[in-house]
Parts: sequence; structure tokens; C-alpha cells
Amino acid sequence: MVFNPVTTNYVQVWFRRFRSAIFDDKNAPRTGRPVVENVDKITEITEVDRHVSSRSITQELKIDQKTVLNHLRSWIKKEA
Repeated sequence: MVFNPVTTNYVQVWFRRFRSAIFDDKNAPRTGRPVVENVDKITEITEVDRHVSSRSITQELKIDQKTVLNHLRSWIKKEA
């Protein structure tokens, strides 16, 4: 059996959130998490041409390819 104790840093983070009355952080901005302002544009491009490559979308919108791929995966799940 593996025992994963809670670290002191983790407790301190939650204590600060509790003291600040921050209980819901699901949509809080995170470092390293890209913000896609062109979600509608990605969807529009893929609806026009379902065979468009992620690389061409990346070049057209000048955003990270990983961001495009993540959006496309979520878009495909919604369509199914």
C-alpha cells in the first residue's frame, strides 16, 4: 500500500485560499495554461474544412499547436 502524505506546501496553499475565501478555483487562470481567444475561429475553420491540418490552423492563427490539438480533441468529443 502506498501512502502519500500531504506536503506542508500543499496545506499552506489551501490555508491561504481558505483565509482569502477562495473556494472555487476551477476556472482560475494558471501559469503555463494557454488562453485561447480564437476558439470560435478554430471551430469555424474546422467546420468549413474537416480535413484541415492542425499545423495550418496553428500557422493561420499564430497559436501553439498543442492548444489547437487540445481544442480539436474536445470538439470531436462534443460532436460524437
